Amino acid sequence: MTRAIHMEAMAMTQSMTTRVTIAHGVAETFVDVLEARALATPDQLAFAFLGDGEQITEQLSYGELRARARAIAVELARELSPGDRAVLLYPSGIEFIAAFLGCLYAGVVAVPILPPVAARMRQAGPALLEILRAASPQAILTSSSTGYLHQMSQLAEGVARLRWIETDKVETRRSSLWRRPDGLGASSLAFLQFTSGSTGAPKGVIVTQGNLVANAEMISRTFALCERDVVCHWLPLYHDMGLIGCTLAPIWAGSPVYFMSPMEFLLRPVRWLQAFTRFGGTVGAAPNFGYELCIRRCTEAERAALDLSTWTRALNGSEPIVESTLTRFAGAFAGAGFRLGTFRPCYGLAEATLLVSGTVIDPEPFGISIARDALTQGQIAPLPAGAPGSVRLMASGTVVAPNQVEIVDPVTRTRAAPHTVGEIWVRGPSVAVGYWRNDEATTATFEATLGDGGERFMRTGDLGFVSGAHLVVTGRLKDVIIHRGANYYPQDIERTVEQIASVKPGGAAAFSMRAHDATEDRVVLVIECRRGAFASGTAAGELAPNPPGPAPTIEAFVEHVRHEVSDAHGLGLFDVCVVPNGSIPRTSSGKIQRGAVRKLYAAQRLTRLTAADDAARGEPAA
Repeated sequence: MTRAIHMEAMAMTQSMTTRVTIAHGVAETFVDVLEARALATPDQLAFAFLGDGEQITEQLSYGELRARARAIAVELARELSPGDRAVLLYPSGIEFIAAFLGCLYAGVVAVPILPPVAARMRQAGPALLEILRAASPQAILTSSSTGYLHQMSQLAEGVARLRWIETDKVETRRSSLWRRPDGLGASSLAFLQFTSGSTGAPKGVIVTQGNLVANAEMISRTFALCERDVVCHWLPLYHDMGLIGCTLAPIWAGSPVYFMSPMEFLLRPVRWLQAFTRFGGTVGAAPNFGYELCIRRCTEAERAALDLSTWTRALNGSEPIVESTLTRFAGAFAGAGFRLGTFRPCYGLAEATLLVSGTVIDPEPFGISIARDALTQGQIAPLPAGAPGSVRLMASGTVVAPNQVEIVDPVTRTRAAPHTVGEIWVRGPSVAVGYWRNDEATTATFEATLGDGGERFMRTGDLGFVSGAHLVVTGRLKDVIIHRGANYYPQDIERTVEQIASVKPGGAAAFSMRAHDATEDRVVLVIECRRGAFASGTAAGELAPNPPGPAPTIEAFVEHVRHEVSDAHGLGLFDVCVVPNGSIPRTSSGKIQRGAVRKLYAAQRLTRLTAADDAARGEPAA
């Protein structure tokens, strides 16, 4: 961004930063937060890492964490200057946390990114290089045993020429040499959070020290985190939900954290639930697919050995919240002591540091039934639950003070009329400064005003409405399918399709596109089916019975999908493209990248499974 916009945004952030008291004083930066926490409870466990998803392999108290952060900061000060960028390239573990905090202590701008996996370097490499070019870092921080230098050097020659600092070799005893950098304050840049890219190319969100303090306080207050709580999670540390929600907020609250890598969770989802049982976990968070994995992959024997009665807050930050997932998870683990009211739906995004709205306490998650036909016209018409033509939407909690939310007509940029869907606009102390070196996107997203001027808001790009005090998110503005004058939400169509037994949960992507010779948009559905859905020994492309019964052909399956979508939504599909598992691109938090699917489809780069071709080979989608 230009210097003028940058300085104005910084001044606004500093003036809005809430000065909050923690332990021994006022915290303006997250350095102050950890200093106060370490002085108040130096021997209390801060983080314990479950290296294999089950056994503790690393752990640090708050006093030890502070010493590690200070020591790393001393090393960084030898190599870098305040304001320099440093990419954080680590597998999940405590060293990532220490390095991130070390950057904050040194005034170095941290850039957490997805660690490379050699087997996926061809697919992930271009995105990593794009982030490196955008951030233009002066150094890469990593651990000595990762082998990332070799892997990254294969991507581009210039990567190897950057400073590579192996923080695990830094001696903790050097922590006594730390001196607070001059000018470190609420407006100091803390890190660049590159967005997950669910609707476009990743952009670097500029998050200040004051943003971190404000959002960590909001999270702790909203979900009543305290020193008696125990957080158990598996979320990626480089992503905002894992970094802000499950790492920094617990430091603010003094809550010990037991965590594992996402891979250990994906291999055996029950490990996450076993952590609650073994360590008395009270707080956990996951996107929708995490809860779905637990439902599908935990056996009856595993469920019988669980005790989830201590779990009192299960955060779900999906947008929108899927009611069937909440009720099915609560039903599946009721015998282990889990209650539906444990769920705490919430909403947030990297541009707001993280949290915008959340549920303090409710007997059960709040939902509203409305007329589906009215929703396609952007109107909210309540109906009794289960009434014909109704659709059930779940709220994402209430807006967390001091955040301010407006529901805005995205075209006129005026407040949306009552009972109308509009774009969610947010302002508050944890709204980020802007996008790194992207003036155009910063102006468009972070400098929106209502009508002819006034206070600035951040445009979320999400659609929703307010029901009572509850914020209901209906979908992404860029993803809405406009067909013959009506608005359709792709996730609504996708959920209809996912009720078909053969379809993989979360395995459908709906979008619209217009061919050069077409007069209207065409609606396309790309579907991944469950593993084993294609019967061995049958004609290539035939679906195995699930549940048991005669296996339909792909043609019959496609016709069934068309019928279900037409019956539920009154919508005709131009194409139903059945593809192999793993074909649909997803973000690091599991969201479907519908824009990326659309591009693959348009470029005929999706492999279509057909009855006429070998199921493993297929043919390009037309």
